Amino acid sequence: HARKRPDLPLITCTTCSIHKILEFQVKKDKHGNQGRIFYKCAGRNWDGTGCDFWKWEEEYEDHLAEIAKKKAEEITETRQKDEEEQDGVGQKQDADGQGGNMAQPCNGHDLNRQISNLVVGVQELVVVIKVLIFVSICGLILNSYDVLMG
Repeated sequence: HARKRPDLPLITCTTCSIHKILEFQVKKDKHGNQGRIFYKCAGRNWDGTGCDFWKWEEEYEDHLAEIAKKKAEEITETRQKDEEEQDGVGQKQDADGQGGNMAQPCNGHDLNRQISNLVVGVQELVVVIKVLIFVSICGLILNSYDVLMG
């Protein structure tokens, strides 16, 4: 059947954690609820046995909002813990009890700068090696000349 509220996700039941939540619409005009949308666990039988999850549309919206709020709080707590752990990374106690920073946390910008500095250092090292090779070759040539002229 076509869903009446496709904007509301059909989540796994938070009561039994087994079945999906299903959407229904009241067909009979019993108790003045005809046309109202409700949500129940697939594990709930029509006689009320099985899983207890059953909510009217408004209650289901509130339920989803509460779940979202809890997830947001969990994410915030996790981020705060990660930041606290990052702040503690590289801290070391010296023998005199003073804290010394062993490593600096770096962000993407710092990493790019460090890589750039490394590339420049390697390029300078290559120049020095080329000069050493040139001087060595010159020394070999002069030594060979001395031996031949000898």
